[in-house]
Amino acid sequence: MSTAYGRCVAPHLPVLWAEFGYSIWAGLQQDPARLEFAARFYEDFYNMAYRSGANGTVCWWFPGGYRYNERSDYGIVNPDRSWRPATQVIKRWAEKMTAPRPNPKPDVWLEADPERDVDGLFGLYRRLKDDFWRAVEAGQMPGLRLPAGKEPRP
Repeated sequence: MSTAYGRCVAPHLPVLWAEFGYSIWAGLQQDPARLEFAARFYEDFYNMAYRSGANGTVCWWFPGGYRYNERSDYGIVNPDRSWRPATQVIKRWAEKMTAPRPNPKPDVWLEADPERDVDGLFGLYRRLKDDFWRAVEAGQMPGLRLPAGKEPRP
């Protein structure tokens, strides 16, 4: 729904999913199960971003290794710059994600008034999620549109 919301309120701008990832830190040694889970997470994330019509993604973080201040390791490569399984996923999706393509055309419209809910996008999601996901499950592309008389902000 986030991509649909971006298209609704700023149709002239690209939609970018930023700052996603999965920390593989599990102590002093790498856990192969966490590395494989991270790869599945990236695969699912790219699939979601692509199917939603997003224009791109930006994942966390190039150099792998323990980040002391965060107690995490969101790296997409190992500290020695060798590739992790998630790096393979990124490479596999790169050409498809960056190829020019038209924005998907919605075939189901839901009214989205960004000023109606005091809790912003979360409130909008809570109100529209059942209809939105019902459309997705039916193989449709839901879109959000502003109420009559409201225009997107420049």
